[in-house]
Amino acid sequence: MNLLIPDPIVLSSYSILKGMKPYCHKIIVSIPTKSRFSSLLAFTAKSRDVDKVYSTINPVEAWLREGHENQTPEEKKYIEEIVNICLKEKITVIYPSWDPLVLIFSRNMDVFRRMGILIPVLEYSTLLKIMDKYELAKCAAMFGVPIPKTKLIRNEETLKEQIGFLKFPVFLKPRFGFGAFGTFKAENLDELLKFYAKAHDTYGEFILQEFIPGREHTATSILFNKDHQYDSRFSCFWLSDRPDIKVFQNMVFAFETMKPQGNFHGMVNMLESIGYRGFANGQWRRDVNDGQFKLIEIGTRVTQYSWMAMSLGFNVPFSIYQVFKGEDLSAQKFEQPVETIFLSPVEDWTSFFVYCWCWIQKIFYKYFLRSSRNPFLNLIGFKEILRDYHEKYFLKRKRRWHVMIKNFVKEPAVSVFYWISCVYRIVSKEYPGSFQG
Repeated sequence: MNLLIPDPIVLSSYSILKGMKPYCHKIIVSIPTKSRFSSLLAFTAKSRDVDKVYSTINPVEAWLREGHENQTPEEKKYIEEIVNICLKEKITVIYPSWDPLVLIFSRNMDVFRRMGILIPVLEYSTLLKIMDKYELAKCAAMFGVPIPKTKLIRNEETLKEQIGFLKFPVFLKPRFGFGAFGTFKAENLDELLKFYAKAHDTYGEFILQEFIPGREHTATSILFNKDHQYDSRFSCFWLSDRPDIKVFQNMVFAFETMKPQGNFHGMVNMLESIGYRGFANGQWRRDVNDGQFKLIEIGTRVTQYSWMAMSLGFNVPFSIYQVFKGEDLSAQKFEQPVETIFLSPVEDWTSFFVYCWCWIQKIFYKYFLRSSRNPFLNLIGFKEILRDYHEKYFLKRKRRWHVMIKNFVKEPAVSVFYWISCVYRIVSKEYPGSFQG
C-alpha cells in the first residue's frame, strides 16, 4: 500500500508510521501548517521511514469556529490539496489520528472512496455521536454509564441559566474540542463569564461540566471488529494514580496495567448499539465523593496511549486497518504484564520542571510580595510531587519506556523534535493556566 499520514504533529501519527511500515510500499506525510515554525514541529515527518513530505493549509481553526455542521472554504481547499497529493503519489490509504482531521476526512469520505482510497475512520454520523461531548453524555446516560453532570451552552444566556445546576469549580469545554484546548476550570461565575466571552468566537458551542475530584485516572483500550462486535482478545486496561500537577489531566504518561473499572460493559454495549468499529479508548476518572469511575471521553482513533499496547505486541494501527478493510483480525500474541509501569519521561519531566517554576513563583508571591492574589495558591505540595517521581522513576520495579526513548538511537531527530514540541505545547498552551491547581 501507499500510505498518507496527514497529521505528523501528533504522537499517534508516529505509532501509525511504525505499525504500518511493514505493509507499505511508500509513506507520504502532509503537514497542515500555518508557519515554517509549526512545520518544524512535525516530528513524525523527520522519520527515516518517510519517503516524501508535503505542506497543506491548516483547516482546523475554521473547523473549530464553524465547521461542525457545514464545510468551510478552508476545509474544501484542504481536501482539494489532499486529493492532488493522492493522485500524484498514488495513495491507497489515508490514516488520520488528530481529532479535527479525523472528522474532516470522515465527512469527505465519499470523495476518497470514489478514488479507491481507504480511510480507517468511522462514518461521520457515528463519529459525531462520540466526538460531540454533549451527545456522548446523553448516550452514556442511556446505557447507565456514569458521567459528570453536563449542560449544553449555546450562548451567554444559557450559561447563566445552567450554572445554577452545578457547584464551583466547573469545567467549560468546547462541544467539539480535542485534548485540553479551549478547556477552562472556573472557580467562580466572574471567571467563567470572562473566559466564555473571550473563547466563544473561537470554539462555538460549549458544554458546562462538573469537576470530578480525585487522582485515579484510567484508560480502557478496546477493539470492535468488522461486525461491530467487541473482541475481548484485543483489550488493554491502564491505571494512573498520580498527583494532579496539571488541572486538565493527571500525568497521564505513567500508567500501570489493571482490570477494567467503572461500567465498562455499559460502554461496550453503548458502542455496539451505534455500530462502532475499530479502536476505542475510554478515559475515566474516579470521583472521590461517591467512589465511581466516571467516563470523561472516548478516543475514536489511534491515541496517545497506543504506544503502550504496541510495546506489548498489539499492533493497534494495523488491526484498525484490517477492521475497516473488512478483514478478520490477525492473531497477535500479547498479554498485559503485572506490576509494570509505563513511563514517558519527555512530557513527564517537562511538566515537572514547569511545575517547579510555578512553585517558585508561589513562594515569591507568598513571602516576598505578600500578595493575597497568588495565581498558584492551589498548586499541589512540592514534597508530594517529589515522593511520586521518586516512586515512579527510582524505586526498583518493572518499567516500559515510551517509544521516543526506546527509538532515540535509531531516529534521534524524531525524538528531539518531539521533545521540542512538548516543551512548546506546555509552555505556550498550558502554562500557567493548567498548572494553577
